[in-house]
Amino acid sequence: MSNANTVVKQLAFELFQEAEKANLPITEIKQDIGLNRSNATISVKGNNLPLLGRRLVNAFYFVAHRDALEVEQHSAPLDYFKWLAGYDSTNHKYLKQTIRGVQQTLIDIQIENEDTDTTREQWASIPYINEVYFTGGKVYFTVPKSLRKQLQQPKSFTYLSLRISNAFTSEYAHNLYERCSAAHFQGCTPWWSIEEFRQITNTVELSSYDEFKTLKRKVIQPAIDQINELSDIFIELETRSITGSKKIGWLRFVIDKNIHGKLVLTKPLDEDTFQILREEFGLSPNEISDISQNYDYDYIRSKIDFTRHRIEQAEKKSTGRIEYPGRYFIKALKEDLTLPKATKVAVAEQATIQLQLEQSTQAVAEASQVKTDRVTEYLQSATADQLEALLDGFRKSQFFAPFRKRIGNDPIDLDENKAVRSAFHGYVAKTIPGLMD
Repeated sequence: MSNANTVVKQLAFELFQEAEKANLPITEIKQDIGLNRSNATISVKGNNLPLLGRRLVNAFYFVAHRDALEVEQHSAPLDYFKWLAGYDSTNHKYLKQTIRGVQQTLIDIQIENEDTDTTREQWASIPYINEVYFTGGKVYFTVPKSLRKQLQQPKSFTYLSLRISNAFTSEYAHNLYERCSAAHFQGCTPWWSIEEFRQITNTVELSSYDEFKTLKRKVIQPAIDQINELSDIFIELETRSITGSKKIGWLRFVIDKNIHGKLVLTKPLDEDTFQILREEFGLSPNEISDISQNYDYDYIRSKIDFTRHRIEQAEKKSTGRIEYPGRYFIKALKEDLTLPKATKVAVAEQATIQLQLEQSTQAVAEASQVKTDRVTEYLQSATADQLEALLDGFRKSQFFAPFRKRIGNDPIDLDENKAVRSAFHGYVAKTIPGLMD
């Protein structure tokens, strides 16, 4: 096993240990855990696994996928494995029963082998997993040899987040999410006949879904709603009638990125947060991009508040400045450093006051477009000495209070920050006699 694989596995296990202390399921952690799963093991027919069975497959493959070719038998602490599968019950009888179902489920896949003649049909019927046993508080299992390369070195794969996939309460949503994620790069799934779709969703044997209206109401729409609410993809249904008939014969799903899903960590940073990380903390755009992709927005903002408080505290106590705020901020992110409860309340109150000040100062400047135009016109005609005097007065005024910690004695750049510019316009409007008459 390579050092990189060891590190990745260790990080995932450490996330579990921290979550276990707080009694958090995998769906509620603030960093993602997932795997690049071979599309050959996603796009299979005849898969009639229940929801837990699908989650178990992802858990088995997550444990094994980074060293499937080097390790014959894989193992993991049982509590950790159950956490990866989103199973928090002590009912091990049902867990074992579902694992047996996973072992008995055969998948039809195309063999990926460089030594085979690709002009001839390549087919295999393989179980998802071979032997599994529990002992000493751990789970041990082996992966079928024909699947090991698919796990560790797949030719085509889809990243599947265990945080997201474990949040689905419907097997239809879970299955459709995996299928649509695999087709995301194309923008849509293939056109599936209704029969093919029912094979995919394991509804062929359910005669109550023979009518498309019922299938849509009970299977398709609930799955769409859950995927769009929770996940990183947004899907929409398209249908096509059978030629010469009004009967629906085909369907597909158009797929787009979903930044508003409840479990999506990669929500874009607003301008203010980006400026804080770039200018105040000195982080590079690449570092900021990595942070936004790996941490929840609210979590990032909480660590900004923490870092600012520690910087201010160090300056007040003369214990030595924090020379590299960016490094300290990243440390706070990675180690989840937090403020004491009483301090959090004080910081929150101060943040509320500052927000109110920002809102009030912006309101003065933006209440009327006419007033804004007058201030702009006045500033354009002001001399350099007049402008310098106004900036000096602005820095000493209450209008500048929300920005004092951030800007300090640095030059005020009105072109870079809209909030500062608006506050300055408000100050000018109040300061120059007769300007608003």
